[in-house]
Amino acid sequence: MGCCGCDWDDVLSYDTVKIIRIKDKRLGAIHYLFMLAIIGYIIGYQIVWDHRYVISAVPNGSVRISLQVPDQRTPSHNLPYCNTYDGNSSTVDVDMRNYCTYLDQDFVLLPSNIGDNSMFITTRITESSQTLANNCSLSEYNCTYATTSNQTTYVADIEEFTVLLDHFMFTVRPPHQATGRQLTGRIVNLNGQDVPLSKGEMVGTKDQFDILKLSTILKAAGVNSLDEPGAYRKNLTKRYEGIVVVLFLNYTNLHTYNLANLQYFFSAQVIEGAYFKFEQPIYSKNIKDRVIWNRHGIRLVIIPTGNYGAFDFPTALITFASGLGLVAVSTLVVDFLATYLLPQKKIYHQYKISETTLNTDGSDYNRYS
Repeated sequence: MGCCGCDWDDVLSYDTVKIIRIKDKRLGAIHYLFMLAIIGYIIGYQIVWDHRYVISAVPNGSVRISLQVPDQRTPSHNLPYCNTYDGNSSTVDVDMRNYCTYLDQDFVLLPSNIGDNSMFITTRITESSQTLANNCSLSEYNCTYATTSNQTTYVADIEEFTVLLDHFMFTVRPPHQATGRQLTGRIVNLNGQDVPLSKGEMVGTKDQFDILKLSTILKAAGVNSLDEPGAYRKNLTKRYEGIVVVLFLNYTNLHTYNLANLQYFFSAQVIEGAYFKFEQPIYSKNIKDRVIWNRHGIRLVIIPTGNYGAFDFPTALITFASGLGLVAVSTLVVDFLATYLLPQKKIYHQYKISETTLNTDGSDYNRYS
């Protein structure tokens, strides 16, 4: 006996595992169903589907992009958005037709760097000629420029311009690096289906840069025509107003069970409600006269992303250990059913739990219940 009437042998008793075979098909069926579910979860979901045996990281990377004018241009009288169009198509409202010019990539591209992994491709220019009002001087506080004329111009055949993409990826942990010319790749639409490429386009060709037409990138983003209603003002077209397109560059080696098979795919998305413009002033020598180019067009932003993984033993061990924890939980549930809920609970409880007591002098007696 202990102090204050406490029996410390009872207070500090130790519970050990005892194996009792209960011949009850109900408990056996529940137990094996739990085991099958746990095995399916560990192997089917965590190992096969979710790759819980790897340590993974989102790749970092960069993209060099350039724009190239097409070899052949479509005559303006065959383009429905040009004011010289002589066809019968009604896809473009007459009010949205404007003068078309055949500018090259140096004119089309924004003449300044607007950020890494991005470019601005002009589709429409509104040229405003301005002069100092009343021949005033800029030293006067109220001197302003006055607009004398406006001319809106579309860049003809902008969809046929091609974008060259030279890209690479790297991860720190796990360590890995690769260039796009070393990998296979593709471009997919919003439904995950491959977008067909036309002559001159290529993606994932060994030792070659990726080359995509603007029309292909737009199709991947769900834009069938730049003459669709605009993102901000529906009475204007995307060609007139401009759009923002994000081109995701997804690297992954977790699409198969061969971790050495690193691939990539492009996917695109239009940012709803967003458009892009840039005003470019061009001054004469004496700054009395100037021209403002109000550029609207396609803001193309390339974002490297994805998931790269490598086998990691500690990660795999944690996955299996979590499975063993589920086995313990399932055993606890079945034991609870046997000893507290089934009609034979008293009998099962009697066989499952036994007590042994030691006397303080070291002799023992057993009491089985």
